[in-house]
Amino acid sequence: MRYSGVVRKIIKAIKYRGSYDMVAELVGIWNLQRLDGEWIITAVPMWEPKRKLRGFNQAELIARMVAKRWGMEYRELLTRTRETMPMYGLKREERIENVGGAFEVNHKSQTRLAARQVLQFSNVQRIVLVDDVWTSGATMSECVRVLYQAGAGRVVMVSVAR
Repeated sequence: MRYSGVVRKIIKAIKYRGSYDMVAELVGIWNLQRLDGEWIITAVPMWEPKRKLRGFNQAELIARMVAKRWGMEYRELLTRTRETMPMYGLKREERIENVGGAFEVNHKSQTRLAARQVLQFSNVQRIVLVDDVWTSGATMSECVRVLYQAGAGRVVMVSVAR
């Protein structure tokens, strides 16, 4: 969907006014096709102090709703390791630099992961990575890089709006 009109208003209401009830509405109008087979659903993480201040991560709320509708498991597979600058107003190269190295595997979820030389996603071969808005793809690409480096078999990136 395009990040304009009603979709933009709904996303902003969720993000900035805490309109949690709108998450179900947003996912309901999102024409996201269910994937066949077993997948783990995860979201692009927020910087923890920002998440605590806001009280939630809108991408996580959306991802949890997708997981529920698809009857799949949601896991927080990633964590943000540092604060990044807001992306609006940045050129593509600046966005890539901004999020470079800003994510890692969430070690709290390591109980479901097998540790070897490099973390391996032992039973997490296919992952759906969810975000609210896709602009340049820099954030999603960095998250995917970390997931593959940790042993993910396949990662599909989805966002509500672009």
